[in-house]
Amino acid sequence: MRIHIDHYFHFEEGTEDGNRKLDKILSILERIKEKENKIMAGINEAVNEVIAAANENMDRDDSIMQVLLSFIEQVEANKDNAAKLTELTTAIKAKSVAIVDAINNVNPVEPPIE
Repeated sequence: MRIHIDHYFHFEEGTEDGNRKLDKILSILERIKEKENKIMAGINEAVNEVIAAANENMDRDDSIMQVLLSFIEQVEANKDNAAKLTELTTAIKAKSVAIVDAINNVNPVEPPIE
């Protein structure tokens, strides 16, 4: 963001009054610049936190998808083996419970307010 301020003062340059006014204006502009830097630092920090959280969620989603794809491949490879399919079904149910528990631990489900 760039701010440009122009102002013309009517006074004799080099006078005590003129120098004081210019010093005051420069002081005010410096404070504005410092506040702008603090605001931008806060915004950058917030954006970085959002990006980190999004990346963490994408990593979790990717991990869950890898587990699901692995199970799908195993089911397809063992579609004619009933015992292996029963074993895979049990494993899928267990992983489903673990995934739901992990999601609830990150985002606890609160009971509805009655």
